[in-house]
Amino acid sequence: MARFLASTGPAAIATLFVASALPMLKGGVPLPLVIGTLAVLAVYGASRSVVTATLAGSVGYGLAVWLL
Repeated sequence: MARFLASTGPAAIATLFVASALPMLKGGVPLPLVIGTLAVLAVYGASRSVVTATLAGSVGYGLAVWLL
């Protein structure tokens, strides 16, 4: 049961990522999506924290949308 609950968070985040990214990919890969994804991967690789990586991706995506 503990393994199931530990994998639920990352699975939910991956599902949300795919559901939000697929409509954006029809006209090519938008730069905010790339920046947000790279922020998630970089922070997760450095900290191994799903929460911090999710927040970093949200901030990266939001800043990219705001600046571009």
